[in-house]
Amino acid sequence: MRLGLIGYPLDHSLSSVMQTAALNAAGFDWTYGNLPVSGTGLPRQIEALRAPDWRGANVTLPHKAAVLPLLDEIDPVARAAGVVNCVTNEDGRLVGTNTDVAALKQELDKLQMAWQGKPAWILGSGGAARACAFALLQRRAAVTVICRRPQQGEDLVAKLQQHPGASLRIRPWSSSTLAEAPRNALIVNATPLGMWPNAEASPWPDDVQLPPQATIFDLIYNPPATALLRRARAAGLEAVNGMGMLVEQGALAFERWTNKAAPRRVMRQAIDRAMEVQDAQILDGR
Repeated sequence: MRLGLIGYPLDHSLSSVMQTAALNAAGFDWTYGNLPVSGTGLPRQIEALRAPDWRGANVTLPHKAAVLPLLDEIDPVARAAGVVNCVTNEDGRLVGTNTDVAALKQELDKLQMAWQGKPAWILGSGGAARACAFALLQRRAAVTVICRRPQQGEDLVAKLQQHPGASLRIRPWSSSTLAEAPRNALIVNATPLGMWPNAEASPWPDDVQLPPQATIFDLIYNPPATALLRRARAAGLEAVNGMGMLVEQGALAFERWTNKAAPRRVMRQAIDRAMEVQDAQILDGR
């Protein structure tokens, strides 16, 4: 049986390492591989998942929203959030789910914040930002989406503001906008800025101070310490990466496909080992 990760680019992704380790530990003789697909190739790749030897696939940027109309069924959470990150082949029918939202909620709960009315600024308006906004709105946070593409931001708001009691707005991405972030805001990087191999990139401009009591949540996990996280920690701020979210969303997808409990510790250990190898290769200049 086959599984895979659909997206582009995929050079940064360690999902294959994580899921392969989980499948081996659970005794499944299945394969999981990267499926780099551009926008025009998405319908063909999704259709291929209907074959009997495919069990499903994860979906990552930039396809989490574009995949919805290609599926036969979408679960309520994925429908409400407007994004799918997990597809399951159920006897030729393709069912879309979203495991990002549950994983995000778990990570948000670890922060132990009072979420009612909490200012949460999300950088980006793509699929990860949608899932994050949905999770934060369910916690009754006051969500501001900072975006470079106004239409994408407006689509996000139109999709999510229908939730009862939702406090959601969009702002343009600029230094002057970011300088207005509340001093106690939760700031979420839902963009690929800072992702390996461009680890020195940052979504937060050098000439704009981070809010003095902010909490920084960078959804990037590779590298585990992005330029944004390093800057936040140097300023004494609480700063969290996306590693926990990666493992949990992957574990929930594994359980969806296999109907077995996911070996979360094995999955995390596989990611850690892969990171060590990557770091060694960088030091060796390879």
